[in-house]
Amino acid sequence: MHKSQLAIEYAYRVFEQSPETWVFWIHASNAPRFKQGFQEIADLLKIPGRENAQANIFQLVRNWLLNGSKSKWLVILDNVDDARFLVDTPSTGQNGQADSTENANSRPLEAYIPHCGHGSVLITSRTKRAALKLVDDHAIVTVEPMNRTDALILFKKKLERHSGNDGDSDDNIMDLVEALDCMPLAIVQAAAYISRRAPRCSIRQYLEDFLESDSRKTSLLEYKSEILRRDPQANNSIITTWQISFDHIREIQPSAADLLSLMSFFDRQGIPEDLLRYRAEQRDSQEKQKSRAEQRGSQEKPKSRAKQGKTGGKQKNPRKTSVIGLSLRSLFNRKSDSRAPLQNQDGDKDSSQDRKESNDHYINTPSSHHDGYGDDDFEEDIVVLRDYSFISANNDQKTFEMHRLVQLATRKWLEAHNEEERWKERFIKSLESALPESGKYENWPRWQPLFPHVQSSAAQRPLNRDVLLDWASVLCGAASYATDINNYGEAEKLLIKALEVRETLLGRRADETLQSMSLVGGIYYLTRQLDAAAELQLRVLETRKQLDGVDGDKTLHAMFELSATYVDQSKNDAAEQLLVQAKTIVTGKYGPDNPFVLALLACLSTLYKIQGRLETAEQILVEVLNSHRNQLGTDHPETLENMASLGRVYLEQERFAAAEELFLQVLATRKMILKPDNPETLYSKHDLACVWSKEGRLTEAIALMKECIQSRTRVLGPEHPDTLDSYSALDYWRAEQEKLANKDQSKQGQ
Repeated sequence: MHKSQLAIEYAYRVFEQSPETWVFWIHASNAPRFKQGFQEIADLLKIPGRENAQANIFQLVRNWLLNGSKSKWLVILDNVDDARFLVDTPSTGQNGQADSTENANSRPLEAYIPHCGHGSVLITSRTKRAALKLVDDHAIVTVEPMNRTDALILFKKKLERHSGNDGDSDDNIMDLVEALDCMPLAIVQAAAYISRRAPRCSIRQYLEDFLESDSRKTSLLEYKSEILRRDPQANNSIITTWQISFDHIREIQPSAADLLSLMSFFDRQGIPEDLLRYRAEQRDSQEKQKSRAEQRGSQEKPKSRAKQGKTGGKQKNPRKTSVIGLSLRSLFNRKSDSRAPLQNQDGDKDSSQDRKESNDHYINTPSSHHDGYGDDDFEEDIVVLRDYSFISANNDQKTFEMHRLVQLATRKWLEAHNEEERWKERFIKSLESALPESGKYENWPRWQPLFPHVQSSAAQRPLNRDVLLDWASVLCGAASYATDINNYGEAEKLLIKALEVRETLLGRRADETLQSMSLVGGIYYLTRQLDAAAELQLRVLETRKQLDGVDGDKTLHAMFELSATYVDQSKNDAAEQLLVQAKTIVTGKYGPDNPFVLALLACLSTLYKIQGRLETAEQILVEVLNSHRNQLGTDHPETLENMASLGRVYLEQERFAAAEELFLQVLATRKMILKPDNPETLYSKHDLACVWSKEGRLTEAIALMKECIQSRTRVLGPEHPDTLDSYSALDYWRAEQEKLANKDQSKQGQ
């Protein structure tokens, strides 16, 4: 129930408990309506002199409230969202708000509501800022947001028909009130809309329409319904109601309106304070913009991943390339855009740093304020927006939340004022400047809270060419993190958008375009779209050879990526040829300890394992593992995956104790640094169950594999190749266990 409805309910209860109490309702949204309310009270009470055009109607009503009757009275001032007309005197600009008989020294209008023992005043307002002009803080009662249960009850009450079809279930109602953020006016609007169009519109149809797009949401929320007991002069559209408040905020405190505008583009939850301390307009000169565009490097690559074939039972189509996938991650982690991907010794300046430096003026941090915008100003803007209940502060005191419908209304308001694109660009700049380097697992804690905001930006394609390229860079960086956490579906969506932008604006042979094409190929590889991956990767390789030569760093990367796909396509000879060629070139250029050399060696070890050359594979993996431990540490994802890969070689060699030791270490570490249901952790469970089965511990192996299948089904889905691998192993072991049981029974029968 919203504030005016609460006031109405309170008025009825007062009258029921004390029928002799006078209850007066004044619409106090502005001075003319306030005066109209006083005139109606005077007419109701038939106060003498009220018909005199020169009479001070405010004084007449005040006198009656003080002395005209000793009866109790309650005055309700509704919708006092701007209290200035009440607290300012006519001399400060209240033109026409007092009668002509009043002079410049007249008292403010709020003084005409007396304080006396037999009277009381109830004020409703959307903003605490206005309320504090009239009452002390302790006298303010905040109306908390409606909870789901009350929202459900309100909707059912307002829906003026019985729910009698499949589209009117409680589940659909709950989904709808949640989509409406449990906001009373939005709920009442929706109920009125559905009732008006029944039976051709069901709750489910409304919900589907509402979720279709932002433009459809806006259209539905702009519906003007007739709401009983609501001020007939007030707008019944929640969008318009909010936009009136937005206009008021812009009038009284433009910087708060700016802050609201910026916040409307973020994800609704966890909006970081650091990204909001952002005020200055873009000041890049055309020359600086041109230089920046010329220096623009390509974004970091997401880490192409794949898993080595599992070791349990008779599995079909095993995934062969876990080390190749991890080596690709190792390689990409050391790449910084398009600069010296194999070795950072050429002195090239980081073009992403150029972007960050050129964008420094977009971000105001606590230690770096621009345009005179400091901590006090920011805090005052936050207070204004919180007073209107447009935002709320989280307990961490570093992030904010905002209703999604308020965000939508704000963007619609900006669109109406031709400012949406301007603030969208500011949001993208702010986000780009704050994103950490992708491809490093130590940056995951920083990426995690920012990732939802990048996902929000993905739906907000800008128009400006330069900002559009920045947007593509943001998407690529986020795709890298999404790949890190095995969210391949989201990574693919982000990369496809980035590739389309770069290909359109920069051309197919541009460096950034080729980088994006390579990234998409890597995602296709990870999601087992091997033919599509090979097609893109081969196109990139041929173009790189033309642009950079066969020994160019980026050409070598393209060889590496294509070789991984060839391995999974069982094109082992072609894969080995590419790997050996790349290894020879890289070793000659950078020496045997270069990270890329280690990545190539790891790939070759996987290939040799597939070919049955286990001793060679083991020798290479031990060398790579030792180097990774020294360079990255024992708990780094690449180190852990190489340990697991070596364990699988031991398993093929029937060195079960050595394999089990490595699998246990990897599982324990992954549980600690990743979630128990993380796909990487589940691979370790699968591996450990496999070695137990080889050791004859079938009961333990089956129990652990059941856990793995439950988690994989929940996390990856029942038809995912990894889930099917685990099912295959489990079925094989159960059959083996049944054979052993039958064999034992036969022996006992003899």
